[in-house]
Formats: sequence, structure tokens, C-alpha cells
Amino acid sequence: RMVPTQAGGTQSLLQLAASLEQHSEHPLAEAIVRGAKKQNIALSPVADFRSVTGGGVAGREPVVTARAHVGVLELVDLCARERARSMSLFEHLGAWVASTSQPALQRLFATAAHRHAWHADLWAGRSPTIPVVAVAVDVAAITEAGDDTDRWTAYVTALGMLIADLEHLRHRIDPDLDPSTTRVLDLVLTDAHDLASAAAAAPPP
Repeated sequence: RMVPTQAGGTQSLLQLAASLEQHSEHPLAEAIVRGAKKQNIALSPVADFRSVTGGGVAGREPVVTARAHVGVLELVDLCARERARSMSLFEHLGAWVASTSQPALQRLFATAAHRHAWHADLWAGRSPTIPVVAVAVDVAAITEAGDDTDRWTAYVTALGMLIADLEHLRHRIDPDLDPSTTRVLDLVLTDAHDLASAAAAAPPP
């Protein structure tokens, strides 16, 4: 029976003990972890875990490395790159609307084209205005495709790459240091996930 000696209660004590014992191979440790999972208690990561024979286990909370601040020049580059990618998607999908034979795909491409144009405007609005030489950015965001099936596959693939890249970037941006870029990323990511769901629901026959 666990008896907490400080404020927090039995659940907090079990969470702490199970988080430590999850790295131990002792049968009692396994029982503690099973008990925590049975109560749907989430285990925390542990750093510097140590197990001493006859002396129990020890560890500490891991140190979370602060997110790196994205500098102004890098921000200019990433805004230009993501704007170019959004414009590439807008142009390709817009061109496909008239020549796509499936009504569901026509609606998907038309809606997505306008939304990627909105993404391009968001990135253009976020780009810092600084006296630097403009660099042309050529981003092939989507591959050329012939029939409806190839076009749907190309767009789903492009969306997957876009979401993966932005998710990675989102982890690099500190919302406290750069709330404006965080807002743009959150808006574009949320919309991209919504478009991915819409695309998954409209595959060509």
C-alpha cells in the first residue's frame, strides 16, 4: 500500500514511482507500472536512471532543451520558401480544375487552390521587411501528373510533405519569442490537415 508523505495524494505518488520503475526489470517494478497503467496514469520520462542492488532506483526529470530562436535572415528565407510552395500548389491545382473529369476532384482542387493562395498571403505577410537582396525561390511543391488518379496521388503526397515540414518547423519556433510566426504556422498547419482529410475522402474511383 502506498502512503504519500507530502501533498499530491496517492495518484501523484504512483505516477512518480511508476515513471521511475518503468526502466527497472524487477518484478515489483513491473507490478507498480502495471498498476499505474491500469489506472490510466501517464508515465513521465526519466533521465539518468540508476538501479542499485539493494538500494532501489533513482533518476531525475529530463532537462528540456529550449527551442532555437529562428533569426531574421532565416525567417526571410523560410517565409519565401513556404510562400513559393503555397503558390506552386495554387497554380498547379488551379490548372487541374478545368481538365479533371471527376466532379469530386474538381471541387477538391478548386477549394484547395484558393486555400493555398491564402497560405501564400499569410507567409507573405509574415516575412520581415529588411534591406536585403531578394532571392528568387523555385519550389516544385507538386509533381506534374496526367490522369485524375495520378493528380490525386501527387496532391496527397505534396500535402503529406508540407505537413511534415511544417510540423518540424513548428517545434523549432518558440511561441514566446515569435508569436507571429507561430500563429501563421498554426493556421497553415490546421488548414493543411483539414485539406488532407478532405483529399482522403475524395479519392478517384
